[in-house]
Amino acid sequence: MNAAQIEVMSQVRVSSGHPVERLACHPRLPLVAGWDSERPGVHVWAHEASRLHEIASIGAESRAYGDAFGSDRERRTPTAAWHPDLPLLVVADEDHVVQWTPAGLSEPDGIPGAARYHSLAFSPDGRTLWASPSSSADADSAWESSDVLDLASATVSTGPRWDTGVAEHPAGGLVATLASDQGATFGLFARVDQDAENGSAAMRVLRRALILDADGYETPIFSTDGRHLAIRGNAYGNCLQVFEFPSLHSVLATTLGDPSPATHTRRSGSTKCGPGRGTTSRSRPMLLCSGSELRPGL
Repeated sequence: MNAAQIEVMSQVRVSSGHPVERLACHPRLPLVAGWDSERPGVHVWAHEASRLHEIASIGAESRAYGDAFGSDRERRTPTAAWHPDLPLLVVADEDHVVQWTPAGLSEPDGIPGAARYHSLAFSPDGRTLWASPSSSADADSAWESSDVLDLASATVSTGPRWDTGVAEHPAGGLVATLASDQGATFGLFARVDQDAENGSAAMRVLRRALILDADGYETPIFSTDGRHLAIRGNAYGNCLQVFEFPSLHSVLATTLGDPSPATHTRRSGSTKCGPGRGTTSRSRPMLLCSGSELRPGL
């Protein structure tokens, strides 16, 4: 595709006057969230009559990254998650958690006072909010578990370790997420079970994982037919890796360009986009396997 084939469908002006760093579309509704590039703010637009117009701004009054926090901008970048069905966006930074609906901003019930969430995701049925890292553990072990917030009862229980978004397989019953360390990342797969005690949706991590080089990847993405899984970027390079599913055989590993500003400041150094963890650049990703099958829809 060349520039002559690109048609501009709509333009929008951000109320803060700053560029937007990235976008997150609502799964079903004509709503879009965009991250302010200059400060820890998230803007919300509605798409109506073939145009986008801003209907909310969360944290846009915050001080600019450089003014308040020096050069460490990723530490303060908010995380946000759309409800799978409702016009509901939950946004968290290191200070607080808020939710936006067309009625306005409010604080979700049951959020622990010690919560400092870096990642948020709704369960596929929208009744549970998954949040990482855990608010109940001390600083040294907080990343070893997560919070499971039952929205109806405003209760919090403990979930498994994860730290980078959650993607549902199109057939249902299975989700993919990531658990990162400084030297590598586990691509995790989990069944979604209803907790009999409080009704919340819990991730039951399967004993099979994809091991990737480096950290700082974006949320995994399943193809619409569920036959492929894509993972973009890492802390060192703007990569794209695609795997067959459920075999997890690598079918593509390429570099898209320079890393985005949100990821490249986190680590010094550089690395090329490789097909996965191994002893040479031609090795396939390692699979950590034991028992469970990666069959969705069960």
